[in-house]
Amino acid sequence: MKAVAPDIFKMKQFVIDQAGAAMKVNTDGLCIAVWASMHAHGTVLDIGGGTGLIGLILAQRYPNVHVIGIEPHQPSFECMRKNFELSPWSYRMRAFPQDLKNFTGSVPPGSLNGIVCNPPYFANSSLPATVARLQSRHMHTLKTTDLADCAGRLLASGGLFSVIYPPGQMAFLTSACASYGLHPFRRCVVYSKPGGTQIRVMQTFGHGAPVRLQEESLILYRPDGSYSEAYRDFMKDFLIIF
Repeated sequence: MKAVAPDIFKMKQFVIDQAGAAMKVNTDGLCIAVWASMHAHGTVLDIGGGTGLIGLILAQRYPNVHVIGIEPHQPSFECMRKNFELSPWSYRMRAFPQDLKNFTGSVPPGSLNGIVCNPPYFANSSLPATVARLQSRHMHTLKTTDLADCAGRLLASGGLFSVIYPPGQMAFLTSACASYGLHPFRRCVVYSKPGGTQIRVMQTFGHGAPVRLQEESLILYRPDGSYSEAYRDFMKDFLIIF
């Protein structure tokens, strides 16, 4: 049997080549890509696309959506570009080596139907050894205020903005989004095991007056450490292990 290269991550309908990427395929990226609310048509932006994982899952989920991925770290951008080009949906996927501020300033207001992001969140932890890891893991390279500004400027009327964060950072983002008239209407709290504390929160924001949240939850593991049935069902169309 031919061995799979260590930098290759196989999904059910596409393959991710992670060689050179600052951040590899991870649970946060998988969860927000599979959970995010999107319209059936239009253009969706993946902010800080990394390997292209989120954009590729969105392309699989929504056959009539066009995906744009932006990534300022050049080796990660090259991964994303190549993964987009080799996917079954390459004709409706584009990758750009840009950071969020430059992209926001270059795109007409109200031109996006959706935005998805798995942003960095280590605000005060010890800095990683490499610049690439620093950029991909720390909040000072992609602030909650920048995300809110992008969503407020670029989302079309009715557009949707979905993001995953630890609970504390999500509270900051919710406050920042409110100043742009963006309010959450759907939220999923993620737990590692039953009875545990919240480890992540996923929210979808939209324009308009605040509404009652649609509350959901997702538990990743059973008490014995094996994947939960809920997580297996959640990922069954994407991960080959399920």
